[in-house]
Amino acid sequence: MKIKQYKGLKAVKQVQKTSDAQVMQELENIRRQRTRNVAVTDRPAQFGDEVIIDYAGFVGDFQFPGGTAEAQPLTLGSGMFIPGFEEQLMDKVPGEKVVVKVTFPQQYHSEDLAGKAAEFRCVIHEIRVKTAYELDDVFAKEVGGCESFAQMHQKMGQSLQAYSDERGEMDLQDRLLRKAAETIDVEITEEQLDAAVLRVLKLKEKLGLEADDLVVIVAGYDELMHKFIDSNPGLRSRFNKFFHFQTLLQVNR
Repeated sequence: MKIKQYKGLKAVKQVQKTSDAQVMQELENIRRQRTRNVAVTDRPAQFGDEVIIDYAGFVGDFQFPGGTAEAQPLTLGSGMFIPGFEEQLMDKVPGEKVVVKVTFPQQYHSEDLAGKAAEFRCVIHEIRVKTAYELDDVFAKEVGGCESFAQMHQKMGQSLQAYSDERGEMDLQDRLLRKAAETIDVEITEEQLDAAVLRVLKLKEKLGLEADDLVVIVAGYDELMHKFIDSNPGLRSRFNKFFHFQTLLQVNR
């Protein structure tokens, strides 16, 4: 294989300027994915609230292993705890101590607890609700780690532009490689082809494979692959399937 030309190849680097609309759209996408936890202080806990609790589980006077936690977040109505647990925390307020009485299911994963009555001694520390963020300074501080929304906007613009520049550089390299590939001469002799086939047959025999169990994949740029496959009259007939893919950069566009 010979490359006739690889020096002095030229291509125009294409870089797109990031617009304000793109920055705002990206920030909006992040806003939609995040929620803000806001403390509730003017009412008791209700269905859908998140409570922060400490709890310790007992069967009789025995505090069983794995039944204790501190500062545990729990969304009331989520069904994350055993049946009957979450309902007994509703209508309670921060600072209140609650004894939750439940019975473990008969099919519980711990045989020592399955079907047994238990109580959890709980303390409610906080009630929270999830609310949507606005695109403002609070969002910038709590989600973006920035001092202001203006700063978050600026950093996002810089990040998107850096990504665009990197894509432009990758696209440039790809087009230069394609130009170099167009100058490649591929010559495969019958002896080289026969030797390659022999190596594959020996590998198949060594692995104990049937003919249909062996897959040999040869991949590369379209122009170079056509030259390679057409370089020997018998080479094309040895390939059963051909697949053509767009480049990664083209797909991402």
